[in-house]
Amino acid sequence: MLTVTIEPSIFAPPSNKATAEAIRGYVSALLHWKSVLDSGFARLLACTTTCDVLIRSGAYPFRPLLRELLSDAYVTEYDFNTIAVVAETLMGRSGQLESAASIRDILTSDDTVIQPNVLADHFPEALRAEAEKCLMIVAIIRTISRDPQASGYALALKSDLASKVVSVDARIDIIDHTRADLERLPLAPSRFRGDAIVCRSFPALLQTLDGVALWKSASSGADMETAIRVAVYKSRTSRGAAANWTERPRFRVDDRFYDTACRCGALTTDSLARSALRSIVEAVEDLQMASVHALRTGPGPEERQQARGKDLAWRRDITYEHHLHYWRCSDGSTELSCMVAHNCFDIFR
Repeated sequence: MLTVTIEPSIFAPPSNKATAEAIRGYVSALLHWKSVLDSGFARLLACTTTCDVLIRSGAYPFRPLLRELLSDAYVTEYDFNTIAVVAETLMGRSGQLESAASIRDILTSDDTVIQPNVLADHFPEALRAEAEKCLMIVAIIRTISRDPQASGYALALKSDLASKVVSVDARIDIIDHTRADLERLPLAPSRFRGDAIVCRSFPALLQTLDGVALWKSASSGADMETAIRVAVYKSRTSRGAAANWTERPRFRVDDRFYDTACRCGALTTDSLARSALRSIVEAVEDLQMASVHALRTGPGPEERQQARGKDLAWRRDITYEHHLHYWRCSDGSTELSCMVAHNCFDIFR
């Protein structure tokens, strides 16, 4: 599962005298992240103190601010109450970053260096400080923790510089946590150096994520599905094909597929992991068909192709020693069954 933290500035309405374009951009961002939440493709988080920070920044309650903004900018296509409901729904349905990360709070010295500085345009100070705290937590999870899902953590920012990996160099004075895997975390006077993925939009995040890292960190078939969806999306965009992140590719993973991939070493050996994920994308997308053969009942070319009703079994080369067995179902979807060694012709039914 991908995990995206929404920093407080995304919820904050534009400042007074904002242009109609700025207001429409604010509403568009709220609707965008709500669609991500509704899709189930990613888990969304927010700080437990988001509402308090917005109040201290003069950005909450939403309704009186939005009513004045819409009136002053002559924006008539939105209703201030509807926008407020969207923002409050997104805040209310998002999980809590501190609980999910098991890091309740963190205090750093004033000499934190973020490259590139994606928080340079954050104001007022309360919003910038909270965004920096979110960034620090995400960087610690990605860099220090042994969380198997760490490669899927990211921070959604209200910044034109977002959608990239940023480096963080900071002195951590105090950290309040209940994690058991931060024994290597350097505290002041030593400096913590890590990185975090930040994004302005979900499609931009998908382009930044490392599908192979997600694949190798998978601990279940569901995690594999996430890695495959990311890899399929990136493959489509790189080929110039139609790529809609809200559209789920037509594939499913057999409950036993994960165990067969582990036995083949496809989650631990980097080269095999890359080859396996590439082969799966090709199977889902019907690419490189020269590497595909009918999966027959035996090694001979005269043996009949295995079938399951109207579903047909196929064998795709991953390497010379490893192969992907899958069903092309009668409805056009792909069911990933197992990874096997060269001399195995089994497939789960």
